Amino acid sequence: MSGIGGILHARKGTAGFEFMISPKIFYDLLVKNGIGFFSGVPDSLLKDFSAYITDNAKSNSHIIAANEGGAVALATGYHLATKKIGLIYMQNSGQGNAVNPLVSLADPEVYGIPMLLLIGWRGEPGVKDEPQHIKQGRITPEILKALGISFEILPSSLDDARKAVKKAIVYMNKFRAPYALVVRSGTFAPYAPKKPVQPLNLPLSREEAIEIITDELRGDEIFISTTGKTSRELFEVRENSGQSHQKDFLTVGSMGHSSQIALGMALAKPESQVYCLDGDGALIMHMGALAVIGNAAPENFKHIVLNNYAYESVGGQPTAAFSMDIPQVARACGYKNVFRVSEAGKLRDVIADFKRMPGPALLEVAVKTGSRDNLGRPTLNQKENKNLFMDFVSRGSQNLLAAEGLKKFFEKNGARRVFLVTGGKSYITSGAERMFHKVLLSYEITKFSDFSSSPKLEDAERGINIFRKKKYDVVVAIGGGSVIDMAKLINILSVQDGLPIDYISGRKKITKNGKLLIAIPTTAGSGSEATHFAVVYAEGKKYSIAHESILPAAVIIEPLLTMNMPVRLAAASGMDALSQAIESYWCVNATDVSKHLAERAIRLILGNLVQSVKNPNLESRSAMALASHLAGKAINITKTTAPHAISYFFTSRFGIPHGHAVALTLGKIFVYNSHINSKTMAELSRLLGVANAGTTARKINNIMEQIGLETRLSKLGVRQNDIDSAVKSVNAERLKNNPRKMTENNIREILLSIL
Repeated sequence: MSGIGGILHARKGTAGFEFMISPKIFYDLLVKNGIGFFSGVPDSLLKDFSAYITDNAKSNSHIIAANEGGAVALATGYHLATKKIGLIYMQNSGQGNAVNPLVSLADPEVYGIPMLLLIGWRGEPGVKDEPQHIKQGRITPEILKALGISFEILPSSLDDARKAVKKAIVYMNKFRAPYALVVRSGTFAPYAPKKPVQPLNLPLSREEAIEIITDELRGDEIFISTTGKTSRELFEVRENSGQSHQKDFLTVGSMGHSSQIALGMALAKPESQVYCLDGDGALIMHMGALAVIGNAAPENFKHIVLNNYAYESVGGQPTAAFSMDIPQVARACGYKNVFRVSEAGKLRDVIADFKRMPGPALLEVAVKTGSRDNLGRPTLNQKENKNLFMDFVSRGSQNLLAAEGLKKFFEKNGARRVFLVTGGKSYITSGAERMFHKVLLSYEITKFSDFSSSPKLEDAERGINIFRKKKYDVVVAIGGGSVIDMAKLINILSVQDGLPIDYISGRKKITKNGKLLIAIPTTAGSGSEATHFAVVYAEGKKYSIAHESILPAAVIIEPLLTMNMPVRLAAASGMDALSQAIESYWCVNATDVSKHLAERAIRLILGNLVQSVKNPNLESRSAMALASHLAGKAINITKTTAPHAISYFFTSRFGIPHGHAVALTLGKIFVYNSHINSKTMAELSRLLGVANAGTTARKINNIMEQIGLETRLSKLGVRQNDIDSAVKSVNAERLKNNPRKMTENNIREILLSIL
């Protein structure tokens, strides 16, 4: 449908067809009526119109303001100089910023400055929107009435829009006062910017930067994150890493105020390290906060600015960050330490120092624009986020929050009868019994813990017989990999028809889903809580049963439960996690996602495994718990390869702990696989900080020796005449995932070389 100066777009609305206004037509209409200056803060409902302004207005006729109040002042200056009217665009959430200059500067009772306000109506009553916009949307008209500002809802038809603009111009000229046009969602037709913010040649995405930051900060740090995609990505990173959200206050509204929330927190909790995850647009909106922070000088305040140089979520217009040096501004305001990085490796290095330096300190991380298309939104509502966060802050540590998480899992799923699978001694020694005792008192519990450390079919069958006697609502697994695997086996096999061995051997396929299962690991290594398969031994032979419904419905990663792990278990579990990560990375089934998970796990393990075994603290054990979960998620995608395929015989026959048994061949198989001369193996060597495969093998052995794990089979009771049996017992299913084909002779040579 043609319109004056462009195209008039139509859309289907609830009352038939409604028209959308072309940004070009509306811009031309404004200019024709004497509007020659534009300023404001980008808004999602106005992004197409503001993008057109950016493309077509002269540079001195369009200024993206720091905040809405500043835009009002800019339009005032323009009018004082030219006697002409300027247009101010904003989201209705910015009305608060604009109130002071509108009332004390532009109001006809003061200076009487005419200006046209174009206000995006987020949270309009009857229109679905995010919670932070609902009240603002409801009171938007009332605010304008209270301010004495006449307004009209901008019509979506061109003729009516033209009349509305003329009416506004007449009013402003007559009364020398502001006038507002309130814009509903979908009023403006789409417009593709001709001059979008050029993507800088930056390697890091914002989400990748947040992953690195949270990987490196694993203690009791407090996080205050700014509004928009930063908070959404922080939530997703925690979700994807199996971490709780209790340390994070997700600021979903009040753009630009996160740093002051963080400052208030830092001053009130001087014993806690407080991190503000900020954005360039938010920082600029209330940049005076930097001076306040510098003057208050809290040593526990750390400011991280994720700078993508754009108002990304509301149209991608450029911010003023292109022309400013944020770290130096912070230094001038009194920050003691400032940094700027743009690469992953440098970010890791700087964070390691940054977290130990006195504040106030600022780190600018330059990131590229863009986010995942499937980026979700927090599943916690604002009150839940606040209450969870305040509980964490008041306790000063993670303690008790795991119990609260288990309680919420029960409540959410209406649980009354609970089948609890635990280790025999580990349930007590890990502190799990003490941690969960009070929560479990409110439920009917059947506890199953009488089984061996390597899951055996006969143990699983006993558990299945107990499980079938009652109707349980949920299954809870609290323990190491064997405990979680046992819970998976009992849960899934109890509801199948026929004998468990038929499903374990593959003669029958799983057709029914088990109950909801929540896994709470007390070790850091197996990653079983993150996988859809379970290991079981039948007559000395290892089997792996896999099905999507085996994957736990929920996971609680509580590093405190790993603090009492025996040294040998911590060592073996840690090497299991490292082996899983490396194997997943080189596996023939590897994907970009699995490689990313494996890379994160490897970095965490290399930096923390030795300390977590020899001199454990909460930080190193937290790192290993996270690494184990990430490695588990990686192998859930790819499955394991040759080191695991070879290991099961040594665990079954000689009682060598699984992680230790896997690690025995890891270095040698790394060298073997490197002969395929692939890019993947070179990437792995670089990840491990070595030049070649031979050095990698020595490094793996060195790590094992440092944490007290024997590297020679003969020292573990294996004799030369056992090697043929080991070769014949290799798990063919796992072996086929190896990137380089292995024959029996290849395996025999490797085993003899470590005898």
